[in-house]
Amino acid sequence: MAFIELTPRKVASDSNSKSKVRIYFSRRKNKEEKTVGYALMIRIGIDLADKIGIKPGDKVSFSYDDENKRSWLIKKTNNLAGYTLGGRSNASSFTLQLTWSLFEPEESELNIRYVVSDIYQGGIKIDARLPE
Repeated sequence: MAFIELTPRKVASDSNSKSKVRIYFSRRKNKEEKTVGYALMIRIGIDLADKIGIKPGDKVSFSYDDENKRSWLIKKTNNLAGYTLGGRSNASSFTLQLTWSLFEPEESELNIRYVVSDIYQGGIKIDARLPE
């Protein structure tokens, strides 16, 4: 028997991914494997994050449109109760993770995907309905 060592490899990414937003929902399950909730993961490209002045460790606010719960706004905040942006400073994107309870995601929303995003009122406006 011989052991073969696996080494990490850098995954090639879309050259424009640093200016895009990717999202996905993941199921939270109990011991019986029943879905009890969802987590929302948002990956913000480093170039887009730089445009609104956010970096890992910063606090951000997360808002949604009361008429369209799939339209979101992420902004830097000084509020200590905000969400903490995760990631490494040398990464191509930063991560925002939050417990989700506004609506039950559709099956297609459980897959990671690029979505439409733009700079809006000093933050990043995301339309989670529309693929990039």
